[in-house]
Amino acid sequence: MSFLCVLYIASQMTNFKEQALMGWNPNPVNRSMYAVFGLERSGYSMSVSGSTVVFSDRAMRTFSAKVMIVRQASWANIKKAHPENVMAPIKLGYSVRLLRQRGHHVTLLDTETGAYTQQDIESAIALMKPDVVVIHGITTAVPSMRQTANYVRNTLPNSLIVASGQHATARPQDFLYDGSPFHCAPQFEYEEVISDLVEAWSMRSLESVHGLVLYDKDDTLHHTPERPLRENLDSLPFPAHEMFMRPEYQVFHPTDVTKKRRWGFAMTSRGCPYPCLYCSPTLRNSYGRKMRFRSVENVVEEMRYLTRLGVTALHFKDDIFTVNRERTLE
Repeated sequence: MSFLCVLYIASQMTNFKEQALMGWNPNPVNRSMYAVFGLERSGYSMSVSGSTVVFSDRAMRTFSAKVMIVRQASWANIKKAHPENVMAPIKLGYSVRLLRQRGHHVTLLDTETGAYTQQDIESAIALMKPDVVVIHGITTAVPSMRQTANYVRNTLPNSLIVASGQHATARPQDFLYDGSPFHCAPQFEYEEVISDLVEAWSMRSLESVHGLVLYDKDDTLHHTPERPLRENLDSLPFPAHEMFMRPEYQVFHPTDVTKKRRWGFAMTSRGCPYPCLYCSPTLRNSYGRKMRFRSVENVVEEMRYLTRLGVTALHFKDDIFTVNRERTLE
C-alpha cells in the first residue's frame, strides 16, 4: 500500500493546480519546483484536489519533519560549455533512505543535473518550506552554499541549516563563524548523523549528536564525540536509487556513446589503506583507512534491485574496488 503525503500549498501558489493540470513543463522558473516534488521523474505520482496536492511514494512513512537536501553545484548561474559525467550522490542517497525510514519527508534537489540558477534553488525552498535544509557541496561551491544558507536563514529563521561535504569536514570554520547562517557541520560518515540531527533539532539538543561540529558563543568550534565508523555495511539500507533514475545521471567515457544506457551507481566498500599524494586526504579521512566490505550477496541483491529499476549500466564508486582480488572475482 502506498503512503500518502498531503501538502497544503500556500496562498501565493494558488495557480499551482492549473500549472499541474496543464502538464507543468519545467521551464527555468518552475523547474526547481518540479524537482522538489519529484513527480514521475523521481517515482512519485500526483493528484490535485482543490488547493491540496497529494503525492504518493511507497518508500514514505508518516512524516514528522520536512527535510530538503540541496546538492549545490559549483557552476550555479554558469552555463556549462560541454557535457560531462554526472554521478549520482550515493552518500546523500543513503541519507535520504535513512531519513525516510525514520518517517521524515525528504527531498533531494541536485543542481548538478541541470542549469539551475540561484533563483531556482530559492524558489524550491520557498515552495517546500523545509524544517531542515542540508546544503552539500565541494570547495568551489562554498560561496553558493553560503548564499543559499543566507536565503534560508532570512526566510525560514526557525529551520535548521546544515553544511555537508568534504570541505565542511576539512574546514568547518569556513561555515561556522560569528554571524554564519549555518548551525552545524556533520563529519566523516554522516548518513546517520544527519538522521540524528533532524530529531535532535526538534528538542534543540544538537550537542547530543555524535560526529558533529558546532559553533560556540565564545567564538570557538565545538566537536561532539566522534562517531565510530560503521563496521557492518550490510546493515545499511540501499540508497534511494529511485531518485537517481534520471537521464541526467550518466557516464560518457569509456562506454559506447552510440548506445543509450540507464546508469546505476553503487558502493561496495569503504575506506582505503593507501596514502597516495594525488588523492584527496579529506576523502580518505571521510571513510577512514580501514577497509570495510559489503558481502557479495548484499551487493548482488542491490544489483538486482537496480535492474528492476531499469538500470542497464553500473558504476561502482568504491575508492579502490579491486583491493581484494578474491572478492572482486567472486
